[in-house]
Amino acid sequence: MKILERSLEIARAAYPSTYKEKKESLHWSFIWKKGKLLSLSTNDKRTHPLNSYNSKYIEKGRCSEFNGFIKLRYISPDGPQWHLCTLVNVRIDRERRVCNSRLCPACQNLVQYLGIKRIYYSTNEGNFEKYL
Repeated sequence: MKILERSLEIARAAYPSTYKEKKESLHWSFIWKKGKLLSLSTNDKRTHPLNSYNSKYIEKGRCSEFNGFIKLRYISPDGPQWHLCTLVNVRIDRERRVCNSRLCPACQNLVQYLGIKRIYYSTNEGNFEKYL
């Protein structure tokens, strides 16, 4: 799928060199609609899927998916025809390898609420898997 390849290409090209020094990975979320990139976002600070169970979740950081929806200013099912959108998640580690970027429980609930049907995430093998 062309948008998966394009998402990976953008994430690799935009990966800041300062992250290698910090020994962190960076999680990217791309929201596409009919081949056009609507939103590109990264996680705030370091986030982990288990943070969704933490009462201080917002203080620890926000997931890239949530940040992408905020950029579009639509956190409701009445957004930009969510059923036509595709969400692509990519995680790049400090060695610029593709890693697992499966949605955390909070983001899984959010995309179900919004009605996004096409969701892909990167795997540790460097491939993409379709969510649900």
